[in-house]
Amino acid sequence: MTDYSDWGMQLAAYRPMGPRLGVLKDVMEMTVTVPVGEMPTLTASYPSTGVHAEWLDGEVELAVEWTPDNGETWYEASDARFITVKIERDLVDDGSDVRRIECVHISEYCQHALVWQAPKGGGDKDGKWNFLSVTPGAIVSSVWNAAKARGWGQVMDLRGTDAVDAAGAKWASIMTIAYDPSIDLWQVVKSMWDLGILDYRWEGRELSIYNPNTVLARSRNNLVWRLPGAMAAGETKTWQDMCTDVLVTGEGAKVWHFHNTEAPADLRRMEKTVSAGGVEKEETAKIVAQRTLKSGAHPEQSVKREWVQTTALLLPWKHYEQGDWMWVERADGREWMRVQQVSVTMNANGVSGHVTFGSLLDDYLTRLAKKTKGIAGLSATSGSGVRPNKPADRRKPKKPEGGVGAGVVLPYENGKGYWSAARLTWAPVTTDDRGVEITIARYVAQAEYEVHLPKGGSYWQGLWHISSASNAMDYPNLDPGVQYRFHVYAESSDGVYSDWSDYFYVKMPTDTEPPPDPSTPTLAQRQGVLTVTWDGRTKAGASMPSDVSYLNVGIYGLAPTPAVFVQKGSLPASRGGQCIIPDLPLNTPLSVALKAVDQAGNESAWGRSAPITLSQAGVDPEVIRDQVSEALKKGDALSKATKDELLKMFAQMGRSDDVADPSYWVGPPGEGVPGRTLWVSPDGRIFRCKKRGRLTYNRDAARWENTP
Repeated sequence: MTDYSDWGMQLAAYRPMGPRLGVLKDVMEMTVTVPVGEMPTLTASYPSTGVHAEWLDGEVELAVEWTPDNGETWYEASDARFITVKIERDLVDDGSDVRRIECVHISEYCQHALVWQAPKGGGDKDGKWNFLSVTPGAIVSSVWNAAKARGWGQVMDLRGTDAVDAAGAKWASIMTIAYDPSIDLWQVVKSMWDLGILDYRWEGRELSIYNPNTVLARSRNNLVWRLPGAMAAGETKTWQDMCTDVLVTGEGAKVWHFHNTEAPADLRRMEKTVSAGGVEKEETAKIVAQRTLKSGAHPEQSVKREWVQTTALLLPWKHYEQGDWMWVERADGREWMRVQQVSVTMNANGVSGHVTFGSLLDDYLTRLAKKTKGIAGLSATSGSGVRPNKPADRRKPKKPEGGVGAGVVLPYENGKGYWSAARLTWAPVTTDDRGVEITIARYVAQAEYEVHLPKGGSYWQGLWHISSASNAMDYPNLDPGVQYRFHVYAESSDGVYSDWSDYFYVKMPTDTEPPPDPSTPTLAQRQGVLTVTWDGRTKAGASMPSDVSYLNVGIYGLAPTPAVFVQKGSLPASRGGQCIIPDLPLNTPLSVALKAVDQAGNESAWGRSAPITLSQAGVDPEVIRDQVSEALKKGDALSKATKDELLKMFAQMGRSDDVADPSYWVGPPGEGVPGRTLWVSPDGRIFRCKKRGRLTYNRDAARWENTP
């Protein structure tokens, strides 16, 4: 015998539509019953001396929870959240006080939310809310969201949309139906369950809606409810709902008769009628009749198995729950049956209960097509599991409203220049033009600008279309200072466009704000050549804005205007760049500072300066010139030894602590004087200036070049 002693139940309390209070630890007795497609119930008894008995003095939510591991973890059972509606107290001679609690399921909240009023364009002449060729999800979510918008059920949630069910599967049915304003939300949900076009389940305060006979009809092939595990095994069969002929009464005086070809041939004539207000076509009437005909073709069966925890082979929620399919042992063998109802009782004697099974045929077909008060017209339904072909007149989304925009200035990705963009938002579209919930796949926006004609007048010129999956987007590449107008349309998941929204106007800004002052530059010198680098930060130590394009390098102390900064080059805005400045005066105190320039051309002030005095340690051009002149007096008669010695001398003179990697020397240190100036490279080679040029920095090649 399997030991399930670690399995248990408890009651948790919540404030109505509020937070969790805690566990009612002293429950004397409780019984919870959860059927498929019907409202669950809960009854309980609790002593006045019990822990937190005061919670039961007013309305409270109660949740049935279960544990598989002796209380280490607890789970709320599905369809097991309730509201107290009645509490009775029984005073006995010994003075004890017991509260007897009666509860209704949380779905009762939905009875306080009405269809209320059809949205503009969505009602018929009688004031009913028309739903034309839409999914079950569209109907439920439309009524649900409209009620929440009026203030109902702010902590209630719905899983499932007009396009897909709670499991993300496309809806299998399309229907046309109308609801009277007096119909409540729960009647809407229940009517569609009765019609067999959706299943539903509650998890706490969240309602999930599904395609029928899918997620909530799990196949538990490995489970067998065996007779040895049952305390009692009752079985019933009834012929009460069988029928041979059905009469469907439609709109006006239209009547259709359908014979039940699936009923037993020897069954006596048994007639039923089905009201289908709003139905005008025989094809639709036949769909309505089929559910009654097929449900009436066979007797209804009910198989009940009672159990106690100490001997049960299978326990609810741990092994199965309402809606599951499993094998059931019967007198003549095993039968594949669905769990139609779970009932569990906990008291001083332990935990016991019963489970009720029904056949596949009965489960699927006992949902009779019926007319609920205020419901008119069921048409074009399909329960085949395959989405029917879309009707020719597909639903049109409501046009977007509430469009607003603001202009922003953004840099180009290459850092050269800037552009303006319009940051657009509008109210999300959630319904079609008749107020029924609809799924929007994308929004499309267009900008237009005004073109003024030379002889007067103007027209608006449209630009490119931009799409977005949400109700917000950045419309890029607009001209600064220009006013644009925008409009937007919505596109449904079925590819149907709304009308364009009304125009809304946005003027693009121009960037007039200068960037912050840059930080102090870092200076270095090599043979009298200045190298400037920068850490990429502002004077205050923050990161420089992304729209900074480059930095000008200024030298303070240069003749003939030593009292001002003279621009002598530029730095890239990216950290790690450098600026090489040759041909500066030696042995002269100088100061170097940076000025930031953004894509719009705005300039900062000069930042903090850094001092430097340049020198040419190890190489004096005058000395070199004198020594070369003296050595060359020997003319062409120079011996090889003399030439080698001369080159060796030059090489030694060119090597000093101030000379770095030879690759640094990519060009002469100055323009020089043609015919006079000599330059010694770090590898000992001698160069004579033949022609004056101009030293420039090639940004693409990242090097200095001598340009004629």
